[in-house]
Amino acid sequence: YQRRVREKKQTHLTAGVNKLNEAKSLVDDLKAKAAVKSKVLAEKQKEADEALNEITARIQQASENKQEMEVLKTKLGEETVKLEQRKKAIDIELAEIQPLVDEAKAAVGNIKSESLSEIR
Repeated sequence: YQRRVREKKQTHLTAGVNKLNEAKSLVDDLKAKAAVKSKVLAEKQKEADEALNEITARIQQASENKQEMEVLKTKLGEETVKLEQRKKAIDIELAEIQPLVDEAKAAVGNIKSESLSEIR
């Protein structure tokens, strides 16, 4: 009777050891897969970090370009105001001179061709 009990215990223990060995094998498999996935994850994280850095750099560049554009826009506005003021001054001066030009044209137009021949 004790022999059967021992055999039964030994069978039970052997089955337990087999289950533990299977579990150890499964854990080893899972560790290997986890190591591979961890490496892939590290690579993907590196790529994501690089992409984020590139995006950040582009956003910074766009911000700098926008600031530069605002400065140029302000300068353009100032130059436009100066040009408009200068045009007004020239128009005023031209308005003062135009009657004299018109008068000179009329005077030249009134000279007879015989008088011009005499001058020659």
